[in-house]
Amino acid sequence: MLVWTVVVLALTALFMSLYPQMQTEEMASLARIKLDGLSKSLLAAFGLQSMPDFTKIEEYFVYIFQYIFLAACLLSAILGFDLLQREEASGSIEYLYAMPVSRKQIYSYKMIAAIVLYTIFFVLMWGVSFALLRLFKPQYAALSSIFNEKMYFSVLYTYLASLAYMSMGMMLSALLHLQSKSANVGLGVFFVTYVMGIIGSVVERAKILKYFSFYDYANPSNLFYYETEPVKGWILAGAAVMFFLIGMVVYAKRDLHS
Repeated sequence: MLVWTVVVLALTALFMSLYPQMQTEEMASLARIKLDGLSKSLLAAFGLQSMPDFTKIEEYFVYIFQYIFLAACLLSAILGFDLLQREEASGSIEYLYAMPVSRKQIYSYKMIAAIVLYTIFFVLMWGVSFALLRLFKPQYAALSSIFNEKMYFSVLYTYLASLAYMSMGMMLSALLHLQSKSANVGLGVFFVTYVMGIIGSVVERAKILKYFSFYDYANPSNLFYYETEPVKGWILAGAAVMFFLIGMVVYAKRDLHS
């Protein structure tokens, strides 16, 4: 967890430190030329349905942050899957089974622990991002153009999407009982939905697939350029609760020694 936090914060700082170079006309022209040479479908796959103006710090930030958010989603899925699997693989879960607590309580407490750990990471991620935005903000840029309603919706939606991935990961840990490496399953959980979102964005006939991608619902780039849809926030929250309840029911009935 600590390593992920350091890496994500370092990447955020690195990307934001490149922003001053984007303010030069030469760099802006070069970026436009390179992007204009790509097809619309390929641009959509990289979150560029609308061409960002990299000289504006808020547009530069939402573009680079979608990749930081990708890493955050991976962490949440891995963290959710790992909490049960790690203890079952090591055998330390037997200590909890000997305590006067139900399986539902064990599952719930594990989920609470995961949420607390991830929330600490999430607050640090956005706190550092906001600090860097203020640090690199051009003098002519108004704070209201950066820290606006859409930016705050991005905070909320990215958190809800992360909880949905975490809840899905923990549900799978109750369902599969693989005792496998959590990173492998976490990567699979996230990238299956991520690829579905890309296919849904670039293939008209497969448009329905993007509704299965939590990442697509909370992509900061989409939230910045398009109207915020409150229903997506409710879907993310509902998905997190649904996966949690399914996982808890399955874990309570599972043969833990099979």
